[in-house]
Parts: sequence; C-alpha cells; structure tokens
Amino acid sequence: MVDEGARGAEEAPPAALLDRILPRARTMRIKASQIVVGHSTLANDVYFVLSGSFEVSITARDGVDVVVRDLGPGAIFGDLSALDRQPRSANVIATSDSKLASVPAEIFLAAVSEIPEASRWFMNRLGREVRRLTDRIFELSALAARGRLHCELLRLAGTAPRAGDRVQLEPAPTHEALAQRIGSQREAVSRELAQLSDAGVLRRGRKWIELDIVQLARLVEVELGYPLSLTTRPDMPAQPAVQEA
Repeated sequence: MVDEGARGAEEAPPAALLDRILPRARTMRIKASQIVVGHSTLANDVYFVLSGSFEVSITARDGVDVVVRDLGPGAIFGDLSALDRQPRSANVIATSDSKLASVPAEIFLAAVSEIPEASRWFMNRLGREVRRLTDRIFELSALAARGRLHCELLRLAGTAPRAGDRVQLEPAPTHEALAQRIGSQREAVSRELAQLSDAGVLRRGRKWIELDIVQLARLVEVELGYPLSLTTRPDMPAQPAVQEA
C-alpha cells in the first residue's frame, strides 16, 4: 500500500483556504534536524510546508525513532490536534532546511467550516488518512519483509524528482533506516535491495539510489494481489506546493 501523502501527491489545500489563512500565518524558517512538533506535547497550531522536507516519527521506549511518513512542499500537519484538542500524535522533524507557515487552530478550523471547498478538502484528507493507516496495518500484518520494502520504496519514490520512469533518492536512506520503517532487520533489507539491483529495478551510487518506478509498482501489485489505486500510481502528477502569500 502506498501512502498518498508520503508520495508527495497529497491533495493541495484549496486556493480559497490559503487566501484566507496565509495572510494571518506566521512564517518560520526551520533548520535541518530541528524538532517542530514533539510527540504528546500540548499544542494545536496547524503548519503548512512551504519548502523543505520533514519526517513524522514516534520514539520507541528503546530510543529508536520509527518514521511513519515523510512530508514535503504542499503538505500540512498539526490538523489532527487542532480538530480533537488532544496531544500531538507524533514528532515532526525537519530533514532539510525548510520553511513553514503556522496558524492557530481557531483560524484554521473557522476557515475550513466557512469555506465549502475547504470543508470538502478536509473531509477528503481525513478519509485518505484512514485509508493510509489501514494500508499500513495491512502491510505489517500480511506482507513479508520483501513486500513491505517494495511498498516503502515506492512511497519514497513519490517524494523525489521524476525523470521518465526513474527517480533518484539522494541522499539514499540507509539500510538500517529502511529496516526501521518496515519493521525488519538491516540484513534482510540489504538482501532484498541486492535482488532489486539484479532485476534492474534499482541502481546504487555512493550516496544515491535510482528506482524504476514502473517496475517497482508492478512488484507492489504482485505482492498486494490487486492493482494500485489511481491516487497511488507512480505516474500520477504531483500536487503543486503551497505558495507564500
């Protein structure tokens, strides 16, 4: 299963919502490795990613950060706590120098309630999130490490610039990081990546990997046993980034 948000193809907020919110937003410049949101903290501002990239993670008892998704330009986060007034559900950490726009929950929710287009967008967003979480549960419960790795690589490919049927991930995720993402071991990831390389699906450099996303999508469909949806096809165009007001 492929996470639409992580693919960089998350439906962008409607222009009417951005026109209402961004003039009242606080722009923030974020350094790489800076924590923007802490798991279980009490805050409910909503953030719009203007540029850069972020990881959403939860820290396990042994101190290992389990990454659950990636965010790029056009994404938003913090809306769940804005909606239910509960503590933050995860950490959000910048993986590059980035820029955010931050608005209080009250401003965000009022705009979503008053603008019909924004209301439909927000309902669709929540529906996609339910599907995304259902997909991840299915992967972890039903797929072997090979299938989970294929799904994760396809998700990561969706966040990278595309040249025809190929995308390049740079810097490449480490084998250990991939193992943490899919609930496996580094040795198993190394073995499966070698097999993808032998099959021509993957090419590796010192600091990058290149993926044939069409072949990779076919492998994912074989593992799942059914076709990917239109929103998760690797050849679907990415959504435009949020523009500053």
